[in-house]
Parts: sequence; C-alpha cells; structure tokens
Amino acid sequence: MKVWRAFLFWILTAVLLPTITNAQSLFCERYFTAGVNYMAHSATRSKQQAFDQWMPETIIFNREDIDKFESLPGKKSIIYKRETTITNLGTVWTQEFQLLPNKKLITSHPQGKEVSAKYNCDKGAEEITSIKAQKLSTAEEEKGCFDGNAKACTDPQICNRATVRKNGKQEWDTSEKYKPYVQEAKSRGLKCRVEQSTSSSKLDKAKSTCTELGFTLGTEKHGDCVLKMMDN
Repeated sequence: MKVWRAFLFWILTAVLLPTITNAQSLFCERYFTAGVNYMAHSATRSKQQAFDQWMPETIIFNREDIDKFESLPGKKSIIYKRETTITNLGTVWTQEFQLLPNKKLITSHPQGKEVSAKYNCDKGAEEITSIKAQKLSTAEEEKGCFDGNAKACTDPQICNRATVRKNGKQEWDTSEKYKPYVQEAKSRGLKCRVEQSTSSSKLDKAKSTCTELGFTLGTEKHGDCVLKMMDN
C-alpha cells in the first residue's frame, strides 16, 4: 500500500505540478523541519500531522497570494502573512512566511519559533517582486480613457479632454490634470480645433502676402516687407 501511495504521489507530482507551478505562482518544497515533538497530538492526529497542517511538505502560492507579499525595511527578503482562525479559542493566529533572494522560504508556528520549517522554492524574492510590478503595469495599461490613461482615448475623446473653450475660442487645457491628454493629442498630430493666436495668424498672412508680391522668402527685403505688413 505504501509503495502504491508513493507511486501515486510521484505521478501526481510529475503530471500536475508543472501545470500548476507556472510563471505566475510560487512553488516551495520543504527540506528542513524543527520542533515536531512540540506539537499537540490526539487519538486521530499525530504530531507530524499537526505539524504538517501548519507547514506542509509543499506550498503553492497562487497569483493572489503573490500580491500579498510585502517588502521588509532594509532587507532584500519579502514576507507573506497568513491568518488562521482558531475556532475553539476564538482568536486569530498569524503565520509569517519569509522568502529570501536565494529562493529559500522560512516559516514558523504562530505560537513559537522553535517549531519551524525551511523550503526550497522555484523563485526568489526579486522574481516575486518583479511579478507584482508586472501586474501593476498591466493594471495601468487597462485603465480607460477617463481613468487617466490618455493612450486609451479615441481621437474625439482626447480632444474633448485636452481642450477648453475660452472667450468663444478653443484652447489647450493648461491644468495639470489634463496635461497628459494635451501631450497625447499633440503626439498624434491632432489640432483639436484649437485656433492659432492672432499674432501668429497675422505673421503667417504677412509672409504669404510678401511672397505673393515677389519678395523671396528669407531675404532682407522679404523681412522688411513682413515688418511693414505687421505694422499696418
């Protein structure tokens, strides 16, 4: 029976684990235990079984678990906290799992560090931190136009948020909130019906008139002509 169970466990490990432990999860396998004899036992549960309940042979942190890992001030390791409600005591115990850069995971019983375990994992602290950062980046990309992601806007939407109507004229909105929309509109080459300033329009008209009069653009005489046109 023991041989059959061992064989079945090997089959499940070889077939199922590769599909579970992927780039978006953390798989850890126990290689060290301490304090098993401190665990309480009963007629239906041995000390080892009680120990395994808190520190099983294998642990898989899924994508949601990874998001709960937190950095430790001044350390390269990160920590995950798991809360367990102890019904008969009416209290909650918090167990901490510390993941090191070298892919080692350390944990202990909530009621005493003399009961502990160590694990070899398929990822280290830096890799898990990187996975968390990737999700933040993806979430930012998934923001809609009206959530602050200007790149998600259609052309009409970008123009609507990048401009403001003042004194009967369409102008770029200069407020800090809408600055990203203005930058995005300009990067797309959109004019958004923003009118050029009067002085700019008058200058262009003067240049055009002087060129039509026969003065060569860029010459001194053309420049004098433009100045005279601007003064009128």
